[in-house]
Amino acid sequence: MRSHWNKLRAGWREKLNAKWTNRPHLNHGLRGLEPLKQLWRRLPVLHRRLLIVLIPIVLVLAMLPSPSPKAPSPQTRQPVALNTGTNASSASQDDSSVAASTAEPATQQAEKTENSPWVSHQIEPGDTLAKVFRRYDLALTDLYAIANIEGEGKPISRIQPGQWIRFKRTQSGALDILQIETEKGQSVLYFRLSDGGFARQR
Repeated sequence: MRSHWNKLRAGWREKLNAKWTNRPHLNHGLRGLEPLKQLWRRLPVLHRRLLIVLIPIVLVLAMLPSPSPKAPSPQTRQPVALNTGTNASSASQDDSSVAASTAEPATQQAEKTENSPWVSHQIEPGDTLAKVFRRYDLALTDLYAIANIEGEGKPISRIQPGQWIRFKRTQSGALDILQIETEKGQSVLYFRLSDGGFARQR
């Protein structure tokens, strides 16, 4: 069996040698590879095996096509409706009217008309004139000035729940006239003077 195998190998060698001799240009190319063969033989056996495995992997990876970059998705623009003109003005008026109506507590009875710019307020338990002035955004300095001239009966100091006060503003929004109903059903009136102070009128 072994002798038969050796004969086959010898026959293949002779055929290969004959082919190489018939092709001199191939022989010339193989001679140029002699330095590489010598370098290969000098490498350790482990290095040769690693190179035999790694070289085909590198070649296969180099031949694979590179992934194509993804094109950025186009951005779509959507129209936005804008309220202009009369719609915007009516909306702002509606908003302001709603805010004004919700700002006033239900317990306060405000009377605001074009013919009567007076504002009425009934004193509730725990109320003081200072709280009422803050609630209606009136200056506390005006209240202190009135308290200094409150006079007979002390209507400012002795204010009680259930009593009514009425006031009127100037064009600039400051306090102009303050009227306080006393317990006896009478009223005391305080009004602003031209110098900015206040005076009492009964």
